[in-house]
Amino acid sequence: MSLIEQIKKKSNLSEDEINSKIKEKISKYPGLFTEESAAYVLAKELGIVLEDKDVKLTPLNIIDNTIKTANVNTVVEYIFPPKEYVQGSKKSKYVRLIVREDDTTVNLTLWDKFVPLVETKKIKKGSILACKNLSVNKYKNKISLGTTSFSDIQVTGEKKIEPEQKRINDLSESDFFVKVEAKLVSKRELRNINSSKVINFRLYDGFYINASAWDDAAEEVNKIDIGKTIVIEGAYVRRRQKLELNVPSDAKISTSSKAFEVVADADLPLKNISELAYGERVRLKGTIKGLDRLVSYNWCDKCNKKAEDVCACGNKDLVKNYIVGFIFGDESATTKAILFRNQISALLGLQQDITGMTEDEVSSKLSTVLDKDKEFLGYLKKNTFSGEDEFIVMRVVS
Repeated sequence: MSLIEQIKKKSNLSEDEINSKIKEKISKYPGLFTEESAAYVLAKELGIVLEDKDVKLTPLNIIDNTIKTANVNTVVEYIFPPKEYVQGSKKSKYVRLIVREDDTTVNLTLWDKFVPLVETKKIKKGSILACKNLSVNKYKNKISLGTTSFSDIQVTGEKKIEPEQKRINDLSESDFFVKVEAKLVSKRELRNINSSKVINFRLYDGFYINASAWDDAAEEVNKIDIGKTIVIEGAYVRRRQKLELNVPSDAKISTSSKAFEVVADADLPLKNISELAYGERVRLKGTIKGLDRLVSYNWCDKCNKKAEDVCACGNKDLVKNYIVGFIFGDESATTKAILFRNQISALLGLQQDITGMTEDEVSSKLSTVLDKDKEFLGYLKKNTFSGEDEFIVMRVVS
């Protein structure tokens, strides 16, 4: 039985009246409703209870820009702290969730009246949610879902969420609940930021990654001696200039007896491009055969992240940051070599920070290294978006 048939059966409205009300909603809120979602909201306003089988669900993996609203069943994988949003005299509250269905994760933002569901812990990590009439939009250029005043969210069950254990080199921006076991190679002093405690540290398991732990987790990391192997359960990955590990207060921190011996750069194997394996740290000698791309973007040095005209922290003094891609080859093959801020400066032999240069100046400098023989230290990985192999340069050796 269709939604319209159900509304007709359970109300005093005729089919023409129902269709008229549906068209009125679509016209009043352009771009928000499909015919089905408008019928669902009308049923809700009339107090008509619809069974789940009468609501069409949309799998997360097929949601795109052509879909205006969606009904989904999903599991909460991560919950960020609630925040306030102020625009003029209007103040709103929201909380961002990471939700999963099979292998697909998306952002789900709960606004205003739905936030107490998180604050009272009715919605928590592992909650199974039946969400109806969510808006489909974009967050950081990715598909995202959000509630409106017409949405409905019900907690229908709970699933135990276990962190997925990963090596540092296998981490990606889509990891929101992972377990990492690695050597604690350095850490800074525990400090206070606003009302929170934070400690920055560095891990190694054959690859390095910077990490930040907060509040209870920060205090636990602070107790662990440098050189010990640390086990972190419940961290998530974010990208600033590079991928970083963020460890929230409720993450589990422990130590293990597993040993990780740090291999000196000079002891890394020297390989040909044709011999490269994904994730292996190596030295690579070859020739810069051409410029593949030069990407520039605004960067906040206070937050260490991309920004638009003004950073979220309020900093307006943004700098210009760069990513450079070269076609790099040896006698066996060619690949793309990718360099970031410090490595670009090292390659060009600059004493100044590259962020103080214009794109034209950087482009001109890069032309001087074409056809030059170079040795890089780094590793091969597959670009998530293009599917192409790229050699990530961690250090310019010569």
